[in-house]
Amino acid sequence: MVTITKLRDYCSVALTASLLLFSILFLSACDKANNHLTLGNLSDHFARCGLKVESVQPLEPGVLKATSAMAVTISGREIGIYKYDTGLDVQKKRIARIADDGFIYIVGLKYPVLVNGSFVMIGAHSHPQKTEIVKAFNSFK
Repeated sequence: MVTITKLRDYCSVALTASLLLFSILFLSACDKANNHLTLGNLSDHFARCGLKVESVQPLEPGVLKATSAMAVTISGREIGIYKYDTGLDVQKKRIARIADDGFIYIVGLKYPVLVNGSFVMIGAHSHPQKTEIVKAFNSFK
């Protein structure tokens, strides 16, 4: 026989489990949601992380079919940053494919990339400050 106390306990456990499951699903769906941030925000973030940003130049985003792009010079070497609008289905699929592949082709040459939410970084793999740049890029939220 189920008493009212046991029924309350079962309901409490079921509610707690449901809330936990909902939280896990919601948070995983929102992972790396940085689409609201800009390329300028990223270059400022690099500077706050202790990287010496010497210059920022616009790049043609169409090369990678991105929304916007920039070249950031850090310690005399350039890295490319491309931003995709993940609010658009076609760009969301494109950046998901890039993240899965881990590389892109530019003029027939294969380049390794890093993806963080809406942003793709090229050129960090050969930079002398690779570790610091990757750490700063991955912490950009």
